[in-house]
Amino acid sequence: MPPQRTPTPQAELSSHELAQFRWEIAKRETPWIAGAGAAVTFVLGMANALVGVSPSFKENTPVLLASGIVAIVALVIGRDWMPAASVPWITAATSAVLVCALQLQEGLYLPPTGLVYSLIVMGAFAPLILDYRATTIAGIPMLIGCAWVASRITPPAFIDWFMVSCAAFFIGFVLLWLRMRGIDALARSLAHEKNLAIEDPLTGMLNRRGMESLSPQLIALGVSQSLPVFALFVDIDRLKEVNDLHGHDFGDEVIIATANAITAAVSADDLIARWGGDEFVILGLGEPWEPDTLNQRIHAIIEDSGIDLKRWPGSVTVGGATTSASITSFEDLMRQADQNMYARRAKHRSGAAEQSKG
Repeated sequence: MPPQRTPTPQAELSSHELAQFRWEIAKRETPWIAGAGAAVTFVLGMANALVGVSPSFKENTPVLLASGIVAIVALVIGRDWMPAASVPWITAATSAVLVCALQLQEGLYLPPTGLVYSLIVMGAFAPLILDYRATTIAGIPMLIGCAWVASRITPPAFIDWFMVSCAAFFIGFVLLWLRMRGIDALARSLAHEKNLAIEDPLTGMLNRRGMESLSPQLIALGVSQSLPVFALFVDIDRLKEVNDLHGHDFGDEVIIATANAITAAVSADDLIARWGGDEFVILGLGEPWEPDTLNQRIHAIIEDSGIDLKRWPGSVTVGGATTSASITSFEDLMRQADQNMYARRAKHRSGAAEQSKG
C-alpha cells in the first residue's frame, strides 16, 4: 500500500485570535459609522429644536450633547494609539450614552414619537460593537431606560412600548450574532489562505516561503538563549530517475514517504520544510542531529513505510551545518548545509564506485 501523506495540522484560530480580528474590523469601521451617527443625531436634534412639533433647544439639549460626545469618540477611536480591544467597550458606552440621552428627552417631554429613536439605535448598535459582553452590558441601562420611559406612558400602551424595546434589543443581538458568524468565517478563510501560501500541497509541510518566514524567529531565539541553530538538508537520491522510469505518481509516493520519515525521525520542535522538488530542510535549536545517524533513521523508517523498494531503494543524503562565529545568518547556514550535503553525496557515490570496481 503506498504511503499516505501525513498532513500538517491546520492552525485553528483561537478565540482570542478571532476576537482580535473582530476588534480590528471594529476599529476600522467604527469612526466612520459613529461620525455619520453623530451627524444624523445632531441634524435631527436641531430640526426638532427649530421646526419640531414643539420647537425648543431645552428639550433637545440631551440629544445635542450626546451627538457631540459621539462625534468626539468618532475622532479618537480610530487613532493608532487606541488599543483595538478597547474599541467595542468604548462604542458600547457611547451607544448607551446616546440611547439614554434620547430616553431622557422622551421620558421628560413625552413627544409623540415616543421611543422610536431609541429603538432604532438599540436595533443598530449591536452589530457595530462586535462583542457579546460589551453589547449585553450596554443593553442593561438601555432596557432600564426603556422601562422608565414606558412607565410614563398611559397604560396599557407602556406595556407594548416596553415589549417592543425588548424586541429591538433582541433583534440587534441576532444581527450581532449573524455578523460575527460572517466575520469569523472570513477570519478562518484568510488564515487558511495564509496557510496555503506557506504549505507544500503534496506533503503538508512548510514550503520554502514558510521556512524563510519562520527562520528569523528561530535564529533570534537561538541568539537570545545562546543556543546554536542547525540546518540539515535531506536530498532524495535519484528522484529524477524514479520519475523517468516509474512515473511521477510513484515519484510522489517517494516524496511523501520521505516526508513522513523525516517527520518521524526528528524532534517535534524542529521546523521541517520541503525546500524543492527532491530536497527537505530541517531547522532546529540546540545540539544538531549527526547527519549519518539521521540518514540511517530516515532510511529505516522508509523501509517500514510499505513503499516498493525494488523501484526505489529508499536512500537519501543528509548534510548539515550549525551557526558559529562565521555562520550567523539563515542564508549562510543554508549555504553551508547545502554544500555539506553535496560533499557527502559525492563521497558516498565515490565510495560506491570504488566498491563496484573492487
